[in-house]
This record gives sequence, C-alpha cells and structure tokens, in this order.
Amino acid sequence: MTLLHQEGDSHWLAAVEKSVLRQGLARLNAWGLQPCRALPDVLALPCASAIELDDEWLVRSGEHEGFTAAADELPLLQLYPDLTCHSPQPSGLDAWHQGPLQAPLALLAQGAAENRCNLLHAEFAFRSSGAIGKLQRLTLALAVGYLLSFVADPSSQ
Repeated sequence: MTLLHQEGDSHWLAAVEKSVLRQGLARLNAWGLQPCRALPDVLALPCASAIELDDEWLVRSGEHEGFTAAADELPLLQLYPDLTCHSPQPSGLDAWHQGPLQAPLALLAQGAAENRCNLLHAEFAFRSSGAIGKLQRLTLALAVGYLLSFVADPSSQ
C-alpha cells in the first residue's frame, strides 16, 4: 500500500500485489536494469484521459485516480464524461473528447517522466550496492582533483 497524496482527512492510496511487483522487478534485474522508481500505469497518463492498450482501456480519472477496464466494460466508462481519448474513440462514448492520437507506450513514457509517484519503498526501495557507492566516490574524488589542477597552477608561483 502506497500513500499517493493526502489532503486533510482525505487519502489517495495505491494497492499493488507484492508478488506482481516482485516479479516485474526480478525481470528487470535479469535484464541488468535496476529501477529507482515505479508507478501505476494509469497515473502516467495525462489527467482526465484514456488510451487503449492491449484490449484494455487505461483511464486516469483524476490527479491521483485511475483504473483499467476491459473493452467489454465500455458502457461503464460512460460514468466518466469529459475524458480526452488518445486512441480512436470507441462508439457510444460521445461524452469523451477525441484528443491527438498517440502511441500508448510513448504517452505513458512521457507521463512517467513527469509523475513523481513511487511504489518502490520499504522492501522494494532502491538501494545502491556498496561497490557502486565506492565507484561514485572515487569518480568524484578524481573529478575534484582534475578541477583543482586548473585552479592551482604551479607555474604561477
């Protein structure tokens, strides 16, 4: 469970099944990737928008709210008028506005870069290994030494 936002007594939460998150992280680690942030896919969409991805609709209904719906659940989506659709607009959803057509993964990648939500905390928190930390300190020390060599010119003495 992750707290996304709090306003007074109102709380917006994201619930993620740990085994699903663990599986995704293991797959990324197998590819040599160490994610430092993860967020629900629907929160990567622009606010009040929808897009179709793999026969499902991703809907971001508010700043901290969203859900997925199967194509056969489209009649229920009429409960959310005034959404901007970034896929070809399905028939029967006249309250939606047709926005610019965009590739789903491109739109999600753009939104993920802008959204600060992070599901990686507690046991899933990003931790750099000690070897990487030592390498970063060594690189920083070498860079500082290199820059100091320009500041302290021994020939000027």
